[in-house]
Amino acid sequence: MANYLYFESDPENLYTRYSLKDLTPADVNGLDSWKRYIELLFAYLNSDSAENRNRIMEQVMAELREMNSRDGKIFPGNREVDFNEYTSSRSGEEWIVILLLNKIRIPKVLPDRCPRLFISHRQADYIYALRMAQIANAGGFEYWVDVLDPALAYLTRLSTNADKLKSLLTACIIEMALVNCTHVIACVTPKSRGSLWQPYEYGRITEVPGYFKKAAAWLHPNLNKIDYPEYMLLGENFTNRKKISQWLRNEYLLWASNTCRGSTSALDYILFPELPEKADPQYQITRFPYNMYLQFNNKKQIHSIANEGDETNFLKELLSLSATANRQAIVETGPA
Repeated sequence: MANYLYFESDPENLYTRYSLKDLTPADVNGLDSWKRYIELLFAYLNSDSAENRNRIMEQVMAELREMNSRDGKIFPGNREVDFNEYTSSRSGEEWIVILLLNKIRIPKVLPDRCPRLFISHRQADYIYALRMAQIANAGGFEYWVDVLDPALAYLTRLSTNADKLKSLLTACIIEMALVNCTHVIACVTPKSRGSLWQPYEYGRITEVPGYFKKAAAWLHPNLNKIDYPEYMLLGENFTNRKKISQWLRNEYLLWASNTCRGSTSALDYILFPELPEKADPQYQITRFPYNMYLQFNNKKQIHSIANEGDETNFLKELLSLSATANRQAIVETGPA
């Protein structure tokens, strides 16, 4: 069974991120490119020899030239002066990761592929996203949600001046998730306005080879009509959990083989607020800084979450309980 076990890894070892189950490129989209270029990145960063670093960059630039001449997607122009201008605008390690990002963007349909749901959401709506993961798991789906990805958490709290490199690696991790998911559901709320990632994530799944109704959205009852993204009309729209579960059930019957089965999830141990179905006149849009939900430092164990605004307590709970779950999806909340 093809499976993308992003959570069974050492978050600090990006090279073995998808390798703990002896997976092959036939099991995970982008696996061969991931291992090749992450290894190349480490070799470049750890080399004390200018000759070795130059040799690596010559190899990378040759591949970039070939991809650009074929697809014309990496550099705005194909002239030599354009190529030189843009290659000098970034560091060598950044270009290695850009090459990786472009390589993993070409997915294939994997054999015996089990349904996996990519849950797209705005940062402040992560509790809805995690409730959606529970619903997906109950319907037999695997799932990917960013707050449960240990490597993303590690990158978030990593102290480095290489912010561009961190952003590129983050994009690669998200792209790997996208090309290894079969379906997407977007949590669309009043807080979704201005999201840069959500439109891409929603549309990207529809580009991945496959059929059926792969894209859907859950619409928050307080969502204003003016804030409804019209591209959501391309997929299914839902306003309650029951209809989401029905959609997942229908898709599961179309996609799943006899070898597919839902996994025990760390989220099984946590009681979430239900997805709201009626508008709340007291609803307020609270804005949080980017990735705030991955940056808490307190790891003390507490009781389960009581309401959607209790972000700090919820993440402490998730951190402590997920350590005992069968699935090793652990939210990193900062150094001990």
